[in-house]
Amino acid sequence: MKMKIVWSFLVTAGVALVTACGGGAGGGGGIAGIGGTGVTYGPVTGFGSVIVNGVEYVTSAADFSVEGSSAGIDQNDLDVGMVVTVTHDDNDNAKSISYQDNAEGPVANLNAPGNTFDVLGVGITVDSLTVYDGLTDVNVDGAIDINDLANDDIVEISGHITAASAVLATRVEYKATCSTLGAGEEIEVKGTVSNVDTIADTFDVGSLTVNANGLMPIGLANGDYVEVKSGTCPSPNLSATSIDNETEGADLSDLDAGEDGMELKGVIANAAGSAPNCSFDIDGQAVRTTSGTDIEGNLSCATLVDGDTVKVEGQLNAGGTLVADQINREDSEADVDSEFSGLVTVVSQTSSFNGVITVNGSANIAVDIATAFHGDSQSFNLDTLAAGTLCAEVKTDATMRAISIDEEDCN
Repeated sequence: MKMKIVWSFLVTAGVALVTACGGGAGGGGGIAGIGGTGVTYGPVTGFGSVIVNGVEYVTSAADFSVEGSSAGIDQNDLDVGMVVTVTHDDNDNAKSISYQDNAEGPVANLNAPGNTFDVLGVGITVDSLTVYDGLTDVNVDGAIDINDLANDDIVEISGHITAASAVLATRVEYKATCSTLGAGEEIEVKGTVSNVDTIADTFDVGSLTVNANGLMPIGLANGDYVEVKSGTCPSPNLSATSIDNETEGADLSDLDAGEDGMELKGVIANAAGSAPNCSFDIDGQAVRTTSGTDIEGNLSCATLVDGDTVKVEGQLNAGGTLVADQINREDSEADVDSEFSGLVTVVSQTSSFNGVITVNGSANIAVDIATAFHGDSQSFNLDTLAAGTLCAEVKTDATMRAISIDEEDCN
């Protein structure tokens, strides 16, 4: 298995508060604004309750939803690498946790050496921190990664939007193949609309043409963001069974602008402007800086460019733009300095997610709440590793801090 670390954005009320220093180490808790509610958006990195952006949120009273449905949904329906929205109070008690994937459909144009493929017209990029689930080691190289995918494999993608109809995947989960897609099962894609043709009753999402079948929403326009579902794989067009307007990124339906806090993680896109008034997008959320924005290292906002992974703290204004109080650069694949694989020994621990380990007699590796844990169950953490019988692949940064710990077979 492979793991994806979490990057986060934090929105606070009034005063800029840093939940984590650069390099991804966790600290502090989620911040709620004067309205008593905060929103945290980012990939899940572990479970005790649910850990997102270096904070463990208590879920005992939380409502859960997946793809807009809450019926029968609970914490067991979540997994590491899923990008979720957590609504919480200022004591890190989760009120609700919602998950929406980016796409679920067949792999096309697979380019394993280039770490890219398409899913229903959306360009997917993976890296060494992407979490994979449901796959087997097809090429028998000891790793589960893009090399174990094939065109027409149906996969579910969760990740960060890096451009229109482009996603950096934090999680890739194998579901089925086009030939085994059962009756009543659906594939789906979320993306930006282009080439709307009301006469032909078609439009495009990325490189995919959708036959609307009379379901095109009234007033659908180029640039709209939609979710399209179908019961069959495209050949070559996708035959829609439902089309709905969607909102990119975090679910902000419970957030009051100017009152509640917000926490988001992502990759910068559409960077523009000049210091101190820069702007960019994070997973479709507009962000802007001011003269009061504190950027890690006392840097100018002009140093922030497309592709940077950052953590942003601030508040939404009345227009829905996140006004940043604090911006920290966060870990990315470029920060992976070393990889260790083998039997894990827990040297010491102060909690289920903080301590020191070694792997096959390696030097000490520091583990903290920002480390992503991906195992065969949600209980995978330092407590289960303490038995000294489990093996893992551990990726570290240059300081020997664990970015990710991915359980693997001991053979």
